Amino acid sequence: RSPHDGSANRDHIEASCVEFIDVSALPWHEAARQIEERGVHILIDLNGHCGRPQFEVLAFRAAPLQLTYMGHPGTSGALYMDHILVDRITAPPA
Repeated sequence: RSPHDGSANRDHIEASCVEFIDVSALPWHEAARQIEERGVHILIDLNGHCGRPQFEVLAFRAAPLQLTYMGHPGTSGALYMDHILVDRITAPPA
């Protein structure tokens, strides 16, 4: 739930999307409604337990596939998160 920070990474992510909608200023129920109405297939949480998370949107199951990435280098422990996207640093091979 972070507004645009002016970074090149944010600009790159926005430019790489078919549609990018900043819902950071919306109440959770409005954000969840917009995500669901647009038929988002995959919802990626970039905050985890950091910053200003909106776990309510994720708990609402606004998208059929929900995963977490970057905001926390481990599982959120939430049952409404389907997967975590990791690399060899955050989850080294056994």
